[in-house]
Amino acid sequence: MTSMWVRESVANHLCRRTRLPTSAGQYHWVAELAPIRYAKSLSYTAGAVSLVLRLWQTLTQTGMITGFARLSIAASAAYVTATEIQGLLVFNNDTYESHNWHGTFIYWEILTIAALVNIIGINFFPHIETVAFIHHIAFFFVFLVPLVYLSPQSTTSFVFANFENAGGWRSNGVSWGIGLLASAWAFVGTLILSLAGG
Repeated sequence: MTSMWVRESVANHLCRRTRLPTSAGQYHWVAELAPIRYAKSLSYTAGAVSLVLRLWQTLTQTGMITGFARLSIAASAAYVTATEIQGLLVFNNDTYESHNWHGTFIYWEILTIAALVNIIGINFFPHIETVAFIHHIAFFFVFLVPLVYLSPQSTTSFVFANFENAGGWRSNGVSWGIGLLASAWAFVGTLILSLAGG
């Protein structure tokens, strides 16, 4: 009897996946299959429960230190954006006096704007994504072309065979590893995708 129930459950799940293919997961199915009157509230609840369960799973299965490290890395995107804004203020305004709490305040403003866009502005979100996509493509070429043609050119041997340890580390390997952190941080977004995958 149990195996029959498991087979029926798996078949139902596969049927739903083929009829409503989505990368969003549970909250998308709830929005599609719930009565129209309750679709938004039930979808939001399903997404919140899925997120809380996924966070709990991350913290308990990988250990607390690893779990909190993953959450901290995810939060660092807004923090880096806030400190970049604060750095631009310091660079462009001689009268601006920087304080630590300014960066924290800007950080919370960024998180608030992101929450408002995702909760209140959900109807405009596809348009925002389209504009962001067009800007990403356009600015890629806007910055790439002048950098390639106007910057001083180096030889191939300098680029691929020369190693400069300008950080003062005793080992070139340690210097390379520390420098790799900034490159690896750019791929942090995959954490968000795995948390949202359900």
